[in-house]
Amino acid sequence: AFWYFDSRSNDSKMMDRHMLFRSLLRQLLSGSLAIPLAIKELYNRSRSSNILPDLPELKSTLKDVLLDSSQKIFLVVDALDECSDATLLLRDISEVRTWSVSSLHMLVVSRPPAVVPVTDVTPDQVIDMAESVHLRQIKLHIENQLQTDPKLLKLLPDEDSQCKVKSALVKGADGT
Repeated sequence: AFWYFDSRSNDSKMMDRHMLFRSLLRQLLSGSLAIPLAIKELYNRSRSSNILPDLPELKSTLKDVLLDSSQKIFLVVDALDECSDATLLLRDISEVRTWSVSSLHMLVVSRPPAVVPVTDVTPDQVIDMAESVHLRQIKLHIENQLQTDPKLLKLLPDEDSQCKVKSALVKGADGT
């Protein structure tokens, strides 16, 4: 299931975390052969009261659906930084992580700088895509130039001097 917080949309619902949970449930339902009991119960409560489910009901139903599923489930939340309640959404995501659903795999994406610090994940669970992709490309380009450019090979014939230049260029590319 996928959700993209879109601040460019004229629809403010596209930045609302309530809609995220509604959409995730809808997408998980569309991939099911049978309607999960938790969704049937949510529907019946909402229909009888004529009121849309609130966030705690949506989260509780999502938890039940995830725990009852025997399939691997992938949830992708993109543009976290554009969510109108990013701090609260991160709390929601932390709560989902406490459910210990072994078949659940989540990817949450945000542009830097992070809107709020992520506190309940280990460093190996966070990937700074901007840094890793750009610096890796810069390093590869510098290495290629140092190995193939005849002028650079003449100017920097030994590996030690090439390493020093590469290190200084990569460090400078990071703005430091």
